[in-house]
Amino acid sequence: MSIDFEFDRAVRLMAFKWLDSQKAIHGDVLPREILERGFVFNGSNVPIVGPQGIFKPRIIKSIPLSITTIPGGPLTMISGMVHPSFITDTGEKTPIIMKM
Repeated sequence: MSIDFEFDRAVRLMAFKWLDSQKAIHGDVLPREILERGFVFNGSNVPIVGPQGIFKPRIIKSIPLSITTIPGGPLTMISGMVHPSFITDTGEKTPIIMKM
């Protein structure tokens, strides 16, 4: 099975556009429920985070989309470029990091 890296890249770019739109609505701290709900891409739901740990939505075939550490842990990642949004459901600011 071959991996369509351009498709995966398009999903990741849409994830950042979606995060920017959510930040405009909710501010720097996004509720976890919103990240779990995610966005729709080509008719498929794409959650940003999963229940725990390393997470790759079904639609993505290559590198995981996010890595979540414990609350108060060192970071929450969206696959290695610093994005100005923060994820937390405890009120602490944890940076989202991205590698394209």
